[in-house]
Amino acid sequence: MYMDTHDGPSSSFQQRGRGGRNNSSRGGWNNQSGYQGGRNSNRGGGRSNYNQYDNVHPPARGRFDDNRYNDGGDRYSNGSGFGGNPRGGYRGSGRQQPRGRGSWGNSNRGGRTGNYRGGARGGRPPQRHTYDQPSDIEFVAALKGHTGTVTAMAYDSSSSQLYTGSKDETVRLWDCKARGNCLSVVQVGGQVDSLLLEAGYLFVGIRVQGIAGQPVQGLIKVYNLKTGAQHDLAGHQEEIFALAAANGLLLSGGKDMTIRVWQHDVASDTFQPSVAITAAQGGHQAPVQALLPFGPCLVSADWAGAIKLWDMTSGQCMQTIQQAHREPIMRLLQWENVLISCSLDSSIKVWQPVESPTPGAVIDIAPVYVQPPEEAGKAAENWGGVLSISGALDAAQKPLLMASYNDDGCVRLYDLPTFAERGHLPAMRDARALAAAPGDILAAGDNHGTVKLWRWRAAPMPLN
Repeated sequence: MYMDTHDGPSSSFQQRGRGGRNNSSRGGWNNQSGYQGGRNSNRGGGRSNYNQYDNVHPPARGRFDDNRYNDGGDRYSNGSGFGGNPRGGYRGSGRQQPRGRGSWGNSNRGGRTGNYRGGARGGRPPQRHTYDQPSDIEFVAALKGHTGTVTAMAYDSSSSQLYTGSKDETVRLWDCKARGNCLSVVQVGGQVDSLLLEAGYLFVGIRVQGIAGQPVQGLIKVYNLKTGAQHDLAGHQEEIFALAAANGLLLSGGKDMTIRVWQHDVASDTFQPSVAITAAQGGHQAPVQALLPFGPCLVSADWAGAIKLWDMTSGQCMQTIQQAHREPIMRLLQWENVLISCSLDSSIKVWQPVESPTPGAVIDIAPVYVQPPEEAGKAAENWGGVLSISGALDAAQKPLLMASYNDDGCVRLYDLPTFAERGHLPAMRDARALAAAPGDILAAGDNHGTVKLWRWRAAPMPLN
């Protein structure tokens, strides 16, 4: 029985009935009939629906620039722009070589080094009431105005402005140069479940409650930030959890278990429906929570813990990892040439592409690293579910990962690739939305409607 609480993965969520074994799809994005039925034997289910999940979505996706992290830069990537080649870990046409296994984890903290898991067990320290904020980070401001859970963020590095979406049915625009002054508030007509800022457009995924017995509808509101024009994209039922853009296409995924593809019509400057990939057509058999352009592929992840990789040109399903995580996958991130996923099963996993990708084998089905580190013969630690992750670069351009956990009182910072703890952004419980700009702003929004900003202090000048 699937009890719908309209608030993310429910503890009573069960997988849908199985279809045929997933096969490579035939035809391109515009040929729905070519998709074959898929099999998903993954275990569904999340923990407490109230605490573990609250419609967490992809992090901010800024407009393109040459920064090393801007959700499309060459270090971190959570999306690609309209037209041209995807800008991310696979920059240009050449595939980067896989990162060596031995570089992930820190053996002194129980990390995985090569095939050896050594050292004292590391990972997250016990819960405590105070958290150490790194000395090279300063608190900027607490932005108050939302009256519901902050579910999504999008940071525009070019203007230092932050868009935030909430269950209070508004999108707010904040000026981060002026300590977070609110510049505008837009009533969007439904709870906000996802945001995407890309190539001069703001896409807002909302859930509109049906009237007089009508079904819930998922809408994508498209705002042209240059002209002020706005139009809606209808097609999804219920929440739209994930938005992404690549190769001139807008992609969306949601609670109705479908991935939808929208094409931009230049003449009308609107987006038009192209393809809807359902469970019956080889797609997901659980709600789609995350989408990520990954080199020539689109990666999608769902509440049953499954990851799928799709060829962006043909629309074929290249690979399915049926039980990548034991519980709902919340977020996907690309760092350099690896894929990072997080889940309500309390783990963050790092996945590496195979050296010679073929249909059915694009990434290695065994993660190159798992946080917290695994130890043979020992039960896993009872960590809280991972609600969100986001990439960042500090003032010295060193990479790190922001991560928020259920029932935790902070946002945790990990150095990459060691996963050594860097410190914490304190007084943020159950942060559902995270965003960062290279060497600049760090932002987090929680389930009380509060958004907080931190800033990296300037890196000291090297001594000659």
